[in-house]
Amino acid sequence: MKNSEENTPPPTLNTVALKLFRHIANEWQISAEQSRKFFPFLEDKQFEAWMAGNLHSDQSDLLVLVSHLIAIYNLLHQIFPDPTQANGWM
Repeated sequence: MKNSEENTPPPTLNTVALKLFRHIANEWQISAEQSRKFFPFLEDKQFEAWMAGNLHSDQSDLLVLVSHLIAIYNLLHQIFPDPTQANGWM
């Protein structure tokens, strides 16, 4: 008998990107409305599907943008050792 972890499919790149984006948006206190402005290249239905975790095709523009946000987030935390200061800079 297999455990539930063995039956769980691996996360897609979209799922990982969404999790990271939500973390950064939370840390930077970005509202849902502001979040939408980061992704003008996604149609409203695609954005809503992504935010719900249901975007099934990898969107390279989305992945590139989130990777840039991750880089900015990481660099700010290297420059400012205090997380409040690093996140407050944004």
